[in-house]
Amino acid sequence: MKHLACLKHVLPAVFALACSVPAAAQNFPAKPLRLVIPYPTGTTTDLLGRLIVPKMSATLAKPIVVENKGGASGTVGAQQVAAATPDGYTLMLGTGAIIAANEALIAHLGYNPARDFAAVGGIAQNPQILTVGGATGIRNMPELADFLKKNSGKSAFGSTGIGGTPALAGAALAHALGVKVSHVPYGSPAQALSSLLSGDITFMFYGSLGILPMVKAGQLRPIATGGTGKSGLFPELKTMMELGYDDFSATSWFALYVPGQVPRPVIDVLASALNAALTDPATSGKLVQGGLDPMISTPEALTAFGAKERIRFKELVTKFGGIEN
Repeated sequence: MKHLACLKHVLPAVFALACSVPAAAQNFPAKPLRLVIPYPTGTTTDLLGRLIVPKMSATLAKPIVVENKGGASGTVGAQQVAAATPDGYTLMLGTGAIIAANEALIAHLGYNPARDFAAVGGIAQNPQILTVGGATGIRNMPELADFLKKNSGKSAFGSTGIGGTPALAGAALAHALGVKVSHVPYGSPAQALSSLLSGDITFMFYGSLGILPMVKAGQLRPIATGGTGKSGLFPELKTMMELGYDDFSATSWFALYVPGQVPRPVIDVLASALNAALTDPATSGKLVQGGLDPMISTPEALTAFGAKERIRFKELVTKFGGIEN
């Protein structure tokens, strides 16, 4: 009887709790949301965030305020989102670095990507283009390979940061060719591109939109794409795998996340709004024009993809180190 008495009081509370989540989702969102972009304004991550916000905001019928919280390879903004209340009102424009690479590179990360973030859906992939300076005279992959072999220990490649996709791709290429090439990580894309133009570095992996004006001007020359398919802006390029570099992948990716423990019904509401934005012709058209590949996915698929990426980056960092120089 004592147990039944306890159940008499407990069951209504359990039932109310079980019903509260769907009710919360039905009323969600009831106030403005904020999208944290863990990188400075003007970056690809920032542009993508501002691209999806208008349609998502219209679908949700609530404003979405964009906040740039750049610093420390995205960890500053990521830490803030990880510590935010898990109610669905704080979103994060996540990247492969934040969700996968940083865990293998930074000892005291300040967040656990698998535990502290819940996946909403993918946004886009950005295949990195293997690029050389126009003044080098290098026109294709065989010529680049020949140049690097003849100048082993004397050449350098650049990137926009230690341990990111461009840095690891450059190290992977040098390893595949069996040559020694120094790595020069730059503090900004502008500095890296300037060094590529001046000839201070021989090659670099970079997003197609960023190099397009200089390619058109004849200042830079694209050699191959690190993606798995044809480049939207440079369709004439072959992939690294087509050129004989098996399992070679150099693609940055971007996706939407919320703090861990956000109720699934709330995530479903956000995922629906995100998909509405990505399937909108105006949005998808701008992605393609920017050299990006749409990456629409379910929360489950994105979660599984992130887990695989963490394993992949851990293996790459173990093989090539932090790619400091």
